[in-house]
Amino acid sequence: DCPELCSTFTGTLDGNGYTIYAGDANAHHDDRGLAHGKYLFTYSEGATFKNLTFKDFRADTDEHSNWSILTSQAKNGCVFENITFDNVSVYAKKDNAGAIAGWAGNSHFTNIKVINSDFTVDGNQVGAVVGDASGCTFTNIEVNSCESTADDDSAGGVVGKASNNCTFTDIQIKNSFIKLNGKWAGGVTGFAQDSHFTNCIIDDMSCVCADGSLVSPTEWHA
Repeated sequence: DCPELCSTFTGTLDGNGYTIYAGDANAHHDDRGLAHGKYLFTYSEGATFKNLTFKDFRADTDEHSNWSILTSQAKNGCVFENITFDNVSVYAKKDNAGAIAGWAGNSHFTNIKVINSDFTVDGNQVGAVVGDASGCTFTNIEVNSCESTADDDSAGGVVGKASNNCTFTDIQIKNSFIKLNGKWAGGVTGFAQDSHFTNCIIDDMSCVCADGSLVSPTEWHA
């Protein structure tokens, strides 16, 4: 089971290409083969994370908190680069959920890949990378065969909600699915305010609203 390593991380975590893998026979696995745990760091401030893969993990909570595999909240210029999430699952009862962070402010995400994974939030925002992002940059992001579900607010392929001049460049969304029981859904983001999108490709993606209707990409909010 993946523990919480420390409350606030401000240093550099270089995985050197290693995989944090939940295949250990001593780990507690669910019926999908995923080992349960929680994020490695509660808060990350000005930290750097790079060259790392997470595989076969599930992070879930009934608490009211931002939730993820890596960090609950990222702020003050955090950098995330060359990180892959393969077959991970995140569930949050309240607030925000994403593979890297539930909430991120003024942080940078480069060369991020999320594949074969699912993200669910009963509360606010959900995305494959970040639930709620403010003033962040996303460059060369690939989301493939993922599912994002929001029961209350916003769901997006990469980010649930983007604000304060977030930028999205070279984004690829493939074979993914959004289920929305709340307000906003979108291929890259569910809801966007003062944000910028360049070279975003959405291929074979679908969105289902609360009434079961399928929404075309041109009608998605965002």
